[in-house]
Amino acid sequence: MSSSSDSPPPSSDWSRRLAHRYQVELSATLADWFDRRMWEQVGAGEFHAPISPQELLEPFPDAIWPALMRCDLIPIIGNNAGDYICAVVDADNRDAEYIHWFHGGGDWIPWGKSLPEALVFDAVNHRLPGPKRDNAIPAEDPRPNHQSTLATDPLLAWARSHLPANLRLELDDSSLYETIFESDISFEAARLRKIEAIFENPSAESHLADAMRLVNEVIRRRNDLAWAHHVAGDISQRQGDADAASHHFLASCFCSVFSDQSVRLRHNWDNRVAVKFGASQLASLSADDAYYLQLLVGPDSSKRKQLITEYWINESERASAAGQNDIAYDYVINAGWDVGAPDLRSYGRIIKLASEYAEKAGQSARHHIAETHLACFQSRYGRL
Repeated sequence: MSSSSDSPPPSSDWSRRLAHRYQVELSATLADWFDRRMWEQVGAGEFHAPISPQELLEPFPDAIWPALMRCDLIPIIGNNAGDYICAVVDADNRDAEYIHWFHGGGDWIPWGKSLPEALVFDAVNHRLPGPKRDNAIPAEDPRPNHQSTLATDPLLAWARSHLPANLRLELDDSSLYETIFESDISFEAARLRKIEAIFENPSAESHLADAMRLVNEVIRRRNDLAWAHHVAGDISQRQGDADAASHHFLASCFCSVFSDQSVRLRHNWDNRVAVKFGASQLASLSADDAYYLQLLVGPDSSKRKQLITEYWINESERASAAGQNDIAYDYVINAGWDVGAPDLRSYGRIIKLASEYAEKAGQSARHHIAETHLACFQSRYGRL
C-alpha cells in the first residue's frame, strides 16, 4: 500500500490526486469528470450515483468489492443496487475500457472505450430493441427518474459533450438504435442487444445470418468474450455446421465464465458435466484433450474450481520464474476470475500475487489498484 501512505502532490485537483494514488494515466475525459466535479451530480439513467474522489482516495473504498470484483477495476459510478460502471486499467497504466459490472455474481460486459460512451449507452439501454433481462437487475426500474426524457440529465449532457463533434445523437429520435449502432458507441454491448432482439423474435431462424454477422463483428474485434463464441457456436449448431460450432465452443473455453452473459442469453448447462457452457457442448463434439480442458470437464465437479485455480497459480509462478511477469499477471488473474476461486479465502493470495507480478512487470497502476483491493479484502475478511 505504498501509494496510500505517500503525500498527495501539492495540487487540489482531484484528477492529480487520483492519478497519484493509483498511478493511472487518466484519460482526458476521466480527468475532466473529476475536475468538473461531475461526481456531485445525480443522473437520470440506471447508473446515476457517481463515486466521489474522496471515497476512492480512502484506504478502503466502500465501492470496491474485493474478490468478487476483479482487481484491475476502479468503480466510477453506481446504480445504488450494487452494480457499477468500472474503469479497466491496462498494462500501460491507462483507463482503457469501461465495463458494466454486476454484483450478482461478478459478471461483466464492455460498455465502451470511454466513460462518455458508457454513460450514453446507459441512457439509451432500456430503449433499445431486445429483452430487458440484465443480470442482477432489481425487479423495479433502477433509474430514479425513469419517466424523464433525460433531457436535463447533467451526467448525460457531460457525456454527450465529449463525443466526437460529428456525432449527432438525438435521444428522442425514432432511429435512436441505428444512430448508436452506426456511430460505433459501445460496440459490443449494442450488438448484443441486437442479437437478443433477433433471438426473441419467433422468426429468429430466418435471421440467423444477421445474428452470425453481428457476432462475428464482435469476435473479430476481440476474442475474450465467452458470450460471443457461445452465440456463434449455437448458431453454427442450428445450421448443422458441427466443425464451426466446435471451433467456437473451444474458443469460449479460454474466456472467463464471468463474460458469458448466460442469464441473458439463456445458455444453461449442467455444472456436473462441465464448469463452462462451451466445455459442456464440446462433450458431444469431440473436445480437445489438453490438460486445461480436462479440468473443465473433470469427473469430480466439487474440485474443479480448486484444480483450475491451482493450475493458473502454478502457471503464473512458472512464468514469473522465467522473468515473464506480464504473463504471470494474466495467469493469476485467471486464477481468480476464470471460473472463480473455490472459496473466498483463496483471493487473499491471488490478489497479493497479482500486485507483486504487476509491480515486477512495471505495471504500476495495476500494482497500486491491486494493493487497494487487497487492503479492502484484508479489512473486510481479515479473519479468513
